[in-house]
Amino acid sequence: MNDKTKNIISNLLGLLISIASVFALVYDKVGVVEFTLLIVIGLALFLFKAAHTVEFLEKIINKKL
Repeated sequence: MNDKTKNIISNLLGLLISIASVFALVYDKVGVVEFTLLIVIGLALFLFKAAHTVEFLEKIINKKL
């Protein structure tokens, strides 16, 4: 799979997660912490390229472990 396809998929997933978090906040009455976490994840998927997101996550995981 090429980079353009990966970026399209990650953008769509990011938008879906962001929209789902707003609906969950409004209709399911989730907490502010859960809403914020989902919004941050969704926006990270939407705004950053897939390769950069993977590199960032690897840095975080390697630092924590």
